[in-house]
Amino acid sequence: MAPKLVAPYRMSGAKGKNDAADAAAICETVQRPNMRFVAAKGEHQQARLMVHCAGSGYVQTRTATINRIRGLLSDVHHLDERIKEYDRHIHGMARQDTVAQRLQELVGIGELSSTAIVAMVGNATEFTSGRQFATWLGLVPGQYSSGGKDTPTTSKAKARPALPP
Repeated sequence: MAPKLVAPYRMSGAKGKNDAADAAAICETVQRPNMRFVAAKGEHQQARLMVHCAGSGYVQTRTATINRIRGLLSDVHHLDERIKEYDRHIHGMARQDTVAQRLQELVGIGELSSTAIVAMVGNATEFTSGRQFATWLGLVPGQYSSGGKDTPTTSKAKARPALPP
């Protein structure tokens, strides 16, 4: 018998579901003259049904995974849009700033680098040489000298390694 046909005959209702109540409901249901019975499935039929259920489960898992990926890609798309917005803003800053335009004339300096340098440095005349500016950026080892003569580095004052290209 189908479980949905037995459930109305359970005296204790849905809350009182236990083995004794189920057995009593089955006994009551069997005695009904118009009751329909479900044939028992054979081993071969159950095996085929299991293949269908497993396949359906994999389809559901794949669908759920695709939906999660789609949601994550939506976040990435949002970030791409924000990056493009900031790139347009930086492009506008680079076009309006004459110092940034002069910096872009140097090999390897583009809009991003030139506007970042202008924003970080401010007044570049504070540096006495290009080497001092490069040291401030951390691109070359620090300069340790006394009276215009270089001194060897000690354990207290180690030169910083140059950044990789």
